[in-house]
Amino acid sequence: MATRLVPVPLREIAQADEGRHWIVDQRLEGIETLTPVRGSLTARHLGSALELDADVETIVTLRCDRCLNRFNRSLCFRGRELIAIESAPAGGGDPWPSWGEGDELIERIGAGERFDPAQWLFEQLHLQLAVVNRCGEECTGPPQPPEPTAARRLDPRWQALAGLGLLPEDTGDG
Repeated sequence: MATRLVPVPLREIAQADEGRHWIVDQRLEGIETLTPVRGSLTARHLGSALELDADVETIVTLRCDRCLNRFNRSLCFRGRELIAIESAPAGGGDPWPSWGEGDELIERIGAGERFDPAQWLFEQLHLQLAVVNRCGEECTGPPQPPEPTAARRLDPRWQALAGLGLLPEDTGDG
């Protein structure tokens, strides 16, 4: 049975021996899909990190950036991520260390915060979307304009320029 994806306090995840497990079968806000997002997500509190394992998929409708036709594509995320859990420093200072040159960027969450499984899945699925969408190898590209024909009737407003040979390209009625 599907579990509703609502933000959960980290302390609640820490209290569960096996972590928190969600069976996912719902639509996510901010991402239009043909089918609900389906799969599973598990969050385990490891003391200084939150371990997330997910296996979810859905189908999205995209627009081809080449021919502008719509097409459906399967979108899935199967993976694991560690999110650092930061506790507030004893002196009440900044809980986030300053980033120096060469430091690895890592996602962080405060110890007193809530983990939002729907937002995390939304982000993981969006990272799977291509920057350029193509409907396939057989994409014909944009529709081609019709070839000009000699038999096209000239718009009478352009006749004076036609006599001088100074016509713009599209001057016909067609």
